[in-house]
Amino acid sequence: MKSILEKTGKKKGVMGLDVAKSFLLVLLSLVVIGVTVLIVLNAMADSGAVSDKEFVTVTNETGAYINSTGYTFTNQGVGTINVLEARNASDGTVIGSGNYTVTDGQLFNATATTYSDVNVDYEYQVYTETGNVINNASEGTSEFFTNTGTWLSLLAIVIVILIISTVIFVVNRFGGGSKPSL
Repeated sequence: MKSILEKTGKKKGVMGLDVAKSFLLVLLSLVVIGVTVLIVLNAMADSGAVSDKEFVTVTNETGAYINSTGYTFTNQGVGTINVLEARNASDGTVIGSGNYTVTDGQLFNATATTYSDVNVDYEYQVYTETGNVINNASEGTSEFFTNTGTWLSLLAIVIVILIISTVIFVVNRFGGGSKPSL
């Protein structure tokens, strides 16, 4: 027995259906891969396996001062700045941590004593590249889903228009060609 395709040699309607199935399969595969990647990245960030921040140490930053106006550190980073050691630049004596405070990225004196020339060792945090990728993926996904209501409403309208168009097409195709007989 020969199929209709073998008898006629025509592929009427077959090509469109195969292409549509392949497209939907590829699209579905990409969605599954994307969701899996997002889940893995978020799980890694939550477990602490990947840190989104790391400490950078600055040694012997010169030109600092400790007084009531506040010295702004050269490198701010993110989060808090931890002063490891402050030294008087003129004689190298270590200034005790009780003599200064760090507030909003600035070094202030905590006592009446001021220091006009200080060398400072400190550490601050920066975002890692891996942390930036995870944060961007997480924020992008959550931002997308905040607009989901709008997207679903638009999709519903498009689906209703397609259904109405299909009904009109089917009615015209099957009902429009025949004339009532007497």
